[in-house]
Amino acid sequence: MAVLIIDVLWSIDVASAFLTGTHIIGGTEYMFDPAIPVHIRLMSLFHVFTPPLLIYAVLRLGYDRRGILLQSGLTWIVLLLTFLYTEPVRDINWVFGLFGKQQSFLDPWIYLVFTMLGYPLIIYLPTHGFLTLGLKRLKPELLRP
Repeated sequence: MAVLIIDVLWSIDVASAFLTGTHIIGGTEYMFDPAIPVHIRLMSLFHVFTPPLLIYAVLRLGYDRRGILLQSGLTWIVLLLTFLYTEPVRDINWVFGLFGKQQSFLDPWIYLVFTMLGYPLIIYLPTHGFLTLGLKRLKPELLRP
């Protein structure tokens, strides 16, 4: 469920750019870059299909509220490894800056700490709240401890 919000925002941005020519969020400009082969860009359309699939899975299997802790811990490990072993120019997982643009206003380690705090607070916690409240109202039997 960690990617639900990201995939929804990605889909909104691509749809906006496709319909109006404007990226209202950003980060999907590569989808309209003719230098990138079409078949490569089409592979990114998994972002469109992931949210319905995730919601279906939760409605079918339930949601374990403890998952946010495991997801956050795993994310911290992945972000640290990405920071240590990825070239800044590739900027996987935004550990060097947002939307592929390297930040320069903070020490890289301080920026990494903010990034490590940001993922759980900005992405995982709202998703967790949405799922917990939604399932409490719709199907409380699907909530796990």
